[in-house]
Amino acid sequence: ASPAHSSGSHSISSDEWFERLSFAQQQLEKIAKPSYEAVSVTGIEKATEADHVVGSGARPGARAVPPSGTGMGFGNAMHRLLEYTVQHRTTPHTVEEERNRVITVLKEKCESGQLSDNQLADAALSQLSDFRESVVWNNLLMADQVLTEVPFSVSSIENEKREILSGKIDLVFRRDDAWTIVDYKTDRTDAESLRDTHAGQVLAYSRAWKSLANAPVVECGLWSTHKGCWIPVT
Repeated sequence: ASPAHSSGSHSISSDEWFERLSFAQQQLEKIAKPSYEAVSVTGIEKATEADHVVGSGARPGARAVPPSGTGMGFGNAMHRLLEYTVQHRTTPHTVEEERNRVITVLKEKCESGQLSDNQLADAALSQLSDFRESVVWNNLLMADQVLTEVPFSVSSIENEKREILSGKIDLVFRRDDAWTIVDYKTDRTDAESLRDTHAGQVLAYSRAWKSLANAPVVECGLWSTHKGCWIPVT
């Protein structure tokens, strides 16, 4: 028999009953879904557009490069060395002191046997020198606030679901009440490929920092250690 339900003198048809039942089930499924979703910024791969010009800070002439097969370890070491260099940007040091520090970090981050002929140390020192000769470094020296390896989490509403966006910014500094965001990239590829792959990530950093700091982000971009250049992202 078809279901029939009445309330006082009002009755509903079978079709209306099943329509109401379906609606109620949809609402229950909606309630049962998580009210938030955790998203890592590094999962954002590409920006929708990339029509800007790469700014280069690379020095002319031959550059020392790390030998093949040292990618992840060398990349981790460069992140650590860049962080240290920024944090101690006003501290005097000798060439020997910096080389010893570089070798110590490389031994910690890279597999044993990868330091033959000091190739890695030479490459790391060359990349640090590139950074210190860049426009990013010059602006950094004039900044009134500098932060490194900054973790963050911000929330937003996407498709009726609260989304928690988390990440870690390599370098952010303030000059003239506006912030600049720098994301180090150690990939052995050209600047255009880096921008195509990682622009979405650094733009997400920019939006998140603007919300957290309640201040404008005047510039954001990628620093390519392999090419020794600044890649602005807009």
